[in-house]
Amino acid sequence: MLGKLSTLFFAILSSAPWAIGQSTFGDILGVVKDPSQGTVLAAQVVLTRVEDKSEHSATTDADGTFHFVNLRPGHYDLLISADALRRGAQIGFGGADHRGRG
Repeated sequence: MLGKLSTLFFAILSSAPWAIGQSTFGDILGVVKDPSQGTVLAAQVVLTRVEDKSEHSATTDADGTFHFVNLRPGHYDLLISADALRRGAQIGFGGADHRGRG
């Protein structure tokens, strides 16, 4: 009996790091492309959480890539502005409805 309990205790302790590592935060990684599918360098990307209007901003790199980390769950609007784009593109997403505008 003691052997079974010590094995169970070891199994619980060995799984603890994975339980602690879980998070309710998310990341968004994207690439901005122009109408000809070329990547857009130095585009300004603003991510706004609809529920509290908190903003995060990023600038695309040479590959047109942007990345937002540690985002709380919610609905977000994404605004992309660049000289290579005719007008700013705005996209809304998140939650259950995944609505989009653009």
